[in-house]
Amino acid sequence: MGYSPEGVNRGAGESTHEMTDLRVITRDAPVRAQAGAVAAAALAALRQALRRIEPVTAGAMLLALFYTAGYLGHQVLPGNDPAYPLGWWGWWDQSQYIGSARALAAQDWTPSSHWYPLGYAILAAPFVHLQRAHLFFFVDLACLIACYGGFLAFARRVGVGAPWAVPAFVLAVAGDPRLFQTWIEPWNTSPTAALFWLLLASIAGHFDTFTASRLRLGTIGLLAAAIPLFRPTDGLAAAVCVAGVLLHDGLGRRLSGRNLVAMALGGALVMLPYAALYLRIYGLHQTEYVRISRQLGFVPGDFVFKAFVLLIEPRAWFGMGEGVLERAPWIVLGLAGIVSALTASRPPARWALALLVVAMAAQAFLYIAYIDLLPSGLWLYHAVHYFKWMVPGFALLAVLWVRQLIMGRRLVAVLALVGVLVILSVRIVPERETNGGQSRLAYFPGLIVSWPDGYLAPALALQDAAGSLPNITAMRLVPLPDGLRAVALRRKFEPPIAWAAGAAPTGAQQAAAPYFYYEHVTIGWPCILPPYPCKRTPF
Repeated sequence: MGYSPEGVNRGAGESTHEMTDLRVITRDAPVRAQAGAVAAAALAALRQALRRIEPVTAGAMLLALFYTAGYLGHQVLPGNDPAYPLGWWGWWDQSQYIGSARALAAQDWTPSSHWYPLGYAILAAPFVHLQRAHLFFFVDLACLIACYGGFLAFARRVGVGAPWAVPAFVLAVAGDPRLFQTWIEPWNTSPTAALFWLLLASIAGHFDTFTASRLRLGTIGLLAAAIPLFRPTDGLAAAVCVAGVLLHDGLGRRLSGRNLVAMALGGALVMLPYAALYLRIYGLHQTEYVRISRQLGFVPGDFVFKAFVLLIEPRAWFGMGEGVLERAPWIVLGLAGIVSALTASRPPARWALALLVVAMAAQAFLYIAYIDLLPSGLWLYHAVHYFKWMVPGFALLAVLWVRQLIMGRRLVAVLALVGVLVILSVRIVPERETNGGQSRLAYFPGLIVSWPDGYLAPALALQDAAGSLPNITAMRLVPLPDGLRAVALRRKFEPPIAWAAGAAPTGAQQAAAPYFYYEHVTIGWPCILPPYPCKRTPF
């Protein structure tokens, strides 16, 4: 050290200082060795402690960690962007949630302060003065953990233990960032997801006992009645769950008047206070939210088309979007797992799983038929949150399929998967209509319209041989760089077609005549599998 050229050049003073440093380092070497040993021992103790943590607790800790990290790092979190400090409170739905919660905390009973059903705002109102902009943080985290707990309780009742159920829930819910965002952002589907799984767990416990517990029946009534107080449309799936209990008990000859009273009393515990609050705010009038929802309505007759563009492939029709199964292809195993669920060995488990499948089918049918749920808004406006509680359900069904494949009737599992893939090989593609027949799509080439002036403009309307088709309520305009598309929703177009008087976008009169396309059903390689043959559009 001292005899090196560098040491000579630096001079004696620096050389002495360097020697001193070397002595210190040499003297501290045993200390550093001891510190390393302590660190290694601490790491070993931490690993041992982690091994002692039960899978259920570990899963809850992971969910809380992912939720907190995702919340703090969300690009639209209020306060994260100085250029847009409102964050998601500037979105329509979220602005109504926080406005209603603040109004409840301030005892403001004016109807204009409460757009959505009151359940979600009631949960957040106690946090208004504590968190201000983040009053839904603990509410949504509690909903996530409650949903997780209900899911695990239901899974245990149907024979799926924690080693399978915990990773299934965590991976399904938090594995995809875009799906997990629907838990991080304030949506009123977070409490309904928790309520659904707590309800299903209570029902599975009821099915798994020989005698009916009136306390459990009261809990079932309470949970089922609470769901529509957050989202009225989710009341259909809740009603399916209650009907399943009544059918099960009726067939098992344990349905009695006292049991029915217990369920009714449980429901009354939440319905009566809510009714009093509703009357205090709205009186005997329906809310504007209910009125507009009814105006939009549902079109069950177009279920097959809507299911295809929402779940499988929307690009050919809407020029944009991504199917749910393309984003989460593992759901295919969940669809195949329906067969595994319905062939469960234990009758109580079979009843509970059958009820889960029917409730999920009812929920899916209702929302797919909803006229305002489109692939253009499924991810852009995060409307995928409608299916939030169903995602863990598909994960559970996928687990049942995997277990059947590994440990059970492999032929049944393989045939179920093949059957699902055969169904998914059906395609609905646009075919040019040249004979003036009914059409699903009208394409205006070269007509360039901004997104707000097209997609979000209720004043625009088309007129065809059967009458007027207003934008949003009967059709949807989708502005694209190559032109404007009009997708028929309430009924199909019947050419000739023209813009309604005073309801045309700028430049429509100079635009070329539209092309029309009808639905052509064909068979091909499933769109959701590589090499993803349906991503190319015909335009």
